Amino acid sequence: VKVKGNLFFGAAPMLKNVLDNLPKTHKAIDIDMRDVAFIDATGAKELREFVAQAKEKGIEVYITGVNPRIKHVLDKLDRKQYVFNSEENTYKYYGG
Repeated sequence: VKVKGNLFFGAAPMLKNVLDNLPKTHKAIDIDMRDVAFIDATGAKELREFVAQAKEKGIEVYITGVNPRIKHVLDKLDRKQYVFNSEENTYKYYGG
């Protein structure tokens, strides 16, 4: 899933729509945030809820292309939920 633009409260319907329309055969999803310049606390919360719901469905979630500003927001919000791989600039959601 490629996210473009800023991720804020208005993105919630888009994230929910993606999850609702994933084929049941999907075992992993990559959320590409390379084109996201900004995420607010509400957007981060929506993202957290998205990955938690995906995990409940047995879908592994990877958040890729994370810039330093977004990394800072995600780190503050979910330190124990995500593991950041600096070589790949990728988060993997592990739940908590």
